[in-house]
Amino acid sequence: MAKLQLHTFAARLPEVGTGPRHAFALVELAGELDRAEVSQNARAPLCMALAIDASSSMRGARFALAVQAARDVLDALGAEDRFAVIAFDRVARVVCAPSAADADSKADARRALDRLATGTGTNISSAWRECDDALSRWMIPDAARRIVLLTDGLPSHGELEPEGLRRLVGEGLRRGVETNVVGVGDGIDERLCALIASSGGGRFHFLRDAAQVAPVIAYEVEGARRLVATDVSLYLTFTSRVTRAEVMHRLPCRPDGRTMEISIGPVSAGSPRHVLVQFELDDPTNEATVFEAFARGNWAGPRPVSRATSTGFALGARALLEGPSGDPREGMAAPAVVTLPQGFGTPESRHRVAHTVLWMRTVAEIRSAWDAVETMDEHAVRRRIGRAATLRKQLTDSHLLTADELSTLPDLATLERVMLGPKDVGRENLRRTWHAIDHNTSSSQVVEMAGSVLKPFTEH
Repeated sequence: MAKLQLHTFAARLPEVGTGPRHAFALVELAGELDRAEVSQNARAPLCMALAIDASSSMRGARFALAVQAARDVLDALGAEDRFAVIAFDRVARVVCAPSAADADSKADARRALDRLATGTGTNISSAWRECDDALSRWMIPDAARRIVLLTDGLPSHGELEPEGLRRLVGEGLRRGVETNVVGVGDGIDERLCALIASSGGGRFHFLRDAAQVAPVIAYEVEGARRLVATDVSLYLTFTSRVTRAEVMHRLPCRPDGRTMEISIGPVSAGSPRHVLVQFELDDPTNEATVFEAFARGNWAGPRPVSRATSTGFALGARALLEGPSGDPREGMAAPAVVTLPQGFGTPESRHRVAHTVLWMRTVAEIRSAWDAVETMDEHAVRRRIGRAATLRKQLTDSHLLTADELSTLPDLATLERVMLGPKDVGRENLRRTWHAIDHNTSSSQVVEMAGSVLKPFTEH
């Protein structure tokens, strides 16, 4: 049976400059599928709409690779799935009407893709609406609904304002439609792409090379196929020992007294979501119970046989978890209780927390450094990169990071050199790549397929 498991890690990290009253807690939400379900492909249906930019700038090899990616999506879907393909230039048009992914529909779709040609203009809003309309035609319980928008440019028709696109995609997310963005080449607006992905609860991939399209689309399809839960929220109820707390990931939060509701979104097996919390205690010397954590959401896989969840598991279908009073805790077997022990915490907790803190602070420093690049403040660039390097050295000297973990981090010296160098295509593409990493890391959706995501830091 599908499960959502909570793992919690609490630790003090004086190595990062925090005082004795300050500490961190990391909550991991990990989706799991039963081996029998995986082997039998017992999963929720996938409803996917792929929007392909068919503007003139896509003409040639780039467009051919995008169309091939659409064919790959068809090959990956099963008969229980549904799909639609939309092409857009100055208008959007339905290439493959919403269909079941059976043999006949796939054959029709391939023939339609073979006839697809490019035009002029880029109408992202019209493409998204066509995708949303396609997904809304199916009433399939527990289905995962996902839009993948592939573009290489800025909108030139339809809704042009970022705020309008944000509202449009956000309305879809509230109805359970996730939007992911794949930006290809040096013509994209990475801020707009990240905004659309953030508003749609999805990931943003920046690809320098259209040859990377196929593996990214495959990654999105596989993530949807392994979806365990949608519309997941994490609830943290802090004890009186906590005088202040801050959620470090950029996730929608809603405080209510001493309870914080954090919107996580979808969780897939093999791609855990994380929430890092920094907090302050009234007394730094004694063991402290920090908060109680539980989660709720909607199953996106085969329904569990029992409404009860075992210790450490905190998710059932929303209707199963909410009792007559509407209290989401009703039906829960045992929410996780997070305790910070005396001292600094267990070695495992310190290691897990340190790794996440390093990534989050590195992302923040590099984000600020790019802002300084735009204002041509060379001193601020060096200061921000230097702070990121100092933190890495502090955690390395404390033996909280392994060599393998260090190898996944960006090459700060190369990054600084490119930032302070000429404004050329290489620097701009590096900036776009970092925007994608920033979005996915800050929203707790780190893309795990990607040795390719980090390569620009060592290959430039």
